[in-house]
Amino acid sequence: MWKEGNSMFFINESTSGRFIEGVRWPCPECDEMLSIYDNPLERVWRDSDTCQFKTFLHARVPRVRCPVHGVKQVRVAWAEERSRFTALFERLAIDVMRACDILSASGILRISWDEAWPIMERAVERGLKAKKKQPPKQIGVDEKTAGREHDYVTVVCDLERATVEYVRDDRKKESLDGYFTTISKKAREV
Repeated sequence: MWKEGNSMFFINESTSGRFIEGVRWPCPECDEMLSIYDNPLERVWRDSDTCQFKTFLHARVPRVRCPVHGVKQVRVAWAEERSRFTALFERLAIDVMRACDILSASGILRISWDEAWPIMERAVERGLKAKKKQPPKQIGVDEKTAGREHDYVTVVCDLERATVEYVRDDRKKESLDGYFTTISKKAREV
């Protein structure tokens, strides 16, 4: 569906994609094939560097009008919805963030801390969705300081699988009570 256009490589410029007129696009909610609704403005995504130069992908992503869901922007294959980074760049960023702290990772990746944090949040969200929903047999509970101002978080870990299961602000009883509300009564009794 995408056609390459203006694909010359220049320093400070990048490859762009554009849609082909007359092609039908799926609604991002229900996958019904629909005609293009409008001709939107160009969007830009940061891609993995090319020869140590920052690389950006430019594309005009069409919107469709679904009779059920209204006007929606179609999904693109190279990035998640509302992300300003390609999936390839995010994969690299996650690997770098696993190896060092976020501030160091953002320096290596040449992005701001405010750009790095949402990449990590999306990765954690995807991981939690993929994780099997089974209560741990043994848990460990700890409190950790978060920052320099005596701010604390309560952390619950699965000791067998060595995974973090729950994190909440503060170190009060209510912080830990929230974890047990995520587990069914039957599972708690086992």
